Amino acid sequence: MNPIHILYLASVLFHSFVLGYPSPNRNARDYARRTLDFSWAPLAWVRPTNLTWAGTTKWRETTANQISELDVKKNAVYHRACTSNTWGLSFDDGPTNFTRVLLKTLKNHNVRATFFVIGSQILSNPDILLETYQAGHQIGIHTFAHPNMTSLTTGEMVAEIITGARTIKEVIGVTPKFWRPPYGYQNEKVLRVASALGLTSVGWTDDIRDWAIMTKSKTSKDIQSSVQSSIDQGLRNSISSEHDTHAETVSLAGSILGILLKSGVNINTMDACLGVEAYGGPLDEFLEQVMKEGSVGDAVATSFLQRRGLHSEDPVSTDDSEVSPEFGSSNYSSRANSSDMQQAGMWLIVGSLLFVGLMVFILYCISHGYKLMKRKRVFGRPAVSETPVGREPVVVDVAGQAVVQEFKITV
Repeated sequence: MNPIHILYLASVLFHSFVLGYPSPNRNARDYARRTLDFSWAPLAWVRPTNLTWAGTTKWRETTANQISELDVKKNAVYHRACTSNTWGLSFDDGPTNFTRVLLKTLKNHNVRATFFVIGSQILSNPDILLETYQAGHQIGIHTFAHPNMTSLTTGEMVAEIITGARTIKEVIGVTPKFWRPPYGYQNEKVLRVASALGLTSVGWTDDIRDWAIMTKSKTSKDIQSSVQSSIDQGLRNSISSEHDTHAETVSLAGSILGILLKSGVNINTMDACLGVEAYGGPLDEFLEQVMKEGSVGDAVATSFLQRRGLHSEDPVSTDDSEVSPEFGSSNYSSRANSSDMQQAGMWLIVGSLLFVGLMVFILYCISHGYKLMKRKRVFGRPAVSETPVGREPVVVDVAGQAVVQEFKITV
């Protein structure tokens, strides 16, 4: 067992016995371990650029970069508020171990929410996603690797969304019709591609900014006061965005939920909020065929994309000038640029700490060994044997001849 495995095991034990995570649902865990095979999927946090897992060799040759945005004729609609007197409660970036804590809180208050999940997170936590779905919460797509979608080609957007959708369908058996672009970064092209795939794009009106706790730019009390202020101003049909990724954000979610319940707002999922079906659609039908047959090849995949208005034509460039982040915050923008590599960064830090610890240990051994060897006279210099007080010390020269030498010993 290498140090990384030891560190991971220690982390799991700490989370289980110190932080007190609820024990996993045994049925969901066993189902996930027995039946799921993610060998088709990209490595976690590696951004997919093609649909080779669907058997689309032609897509691989063009690297999914030759889909013209001009072919996308669907209306680009971005929902930021509920259509009724409903508060759309949503959480992003899971599933994680902290999701279980949140599920327990929501169950205690009999509240359902929508979880926009990341495909690469599902690879390591399929049982948690299944538990979330079986608990009656709605699942939404949040791409596979959580990139800034406005920086991708149209084909790469398609690969991100469809790959993320398949990881969800592999676990819960259905494909969500709702999706949320990472960081809230979107432009007309992003929304049109999603619409062409039959998805409803969902943003938010009330960014709880729980991530600010992690950056130390806001306290939990600051955020709770902000939510209370929104309620006092009469906002009753908001869509809020929170995160089930850290102990701090999940703890805050419980406090926010208390404020919402006390105000009397009707808390519900996105389908109730917008009056749109939660699952199904053309993307679900396509993935059903892929999963049933193992792969569908170029003809079926190309036919599906063409029917959705996504044709393979000339390469297109990305125009970031249309980016319209919902936050308008340089702090969140910088977070967006770095968050894609959060997982890799964590392991880089762990590896660095292990390396530093190893170097310190080696230097200690060298230093201690040098002192020990010096004490034992192994460097070719005459060495005085340890002599009890009152006896004459013996000096051993290099040639091994003993010579009695007198000198004063201080006791």
